[in-house]
Amino acid sequence: VMASVAQVPLRCAWAITIHKSQGMTLDRAVMDLSRTFAPGMGYVALSRVERMGGLYLAGVNERMFAVSADAVMLDGDLRGGSQAASARLGNEGVAAFRPQTPHEDEPAGEFEQAELF
Repeated sequence: VMASVAQVPLRCAWAITIHKSQGMTLDRAVMDLSRTFAPGMGYVALSRVERMGGLYLAGVNERMFAVSADAVMLDGDLRGGSQAASARLGNEGVAAFRPQTPHEDEPAGEFEQAELF
């Protein structure tokens, strides 16, 4: 034999970090979550894939589904506010959410431009 060729079947691919994947939508992904260390990392990674059929977990750990206590509290506050707004809409109608013109003698609200800057 004067010469021989051995061809290895390769498929182009790339790797990205969980942080880099934020905001992306992926058809398929192989994920190694064995080294997740911060609350929410597992959720961010897993929520990038469109369908369960496109997800392959290469590694897991007990912290991959950790949730921040602050996130849980904020979620509760937002759900409560949403329920209150829904009830107000049902009782008072759309007019309850129309902006009202402040009177000149009233102090500026906490979200007025002067208060923010």
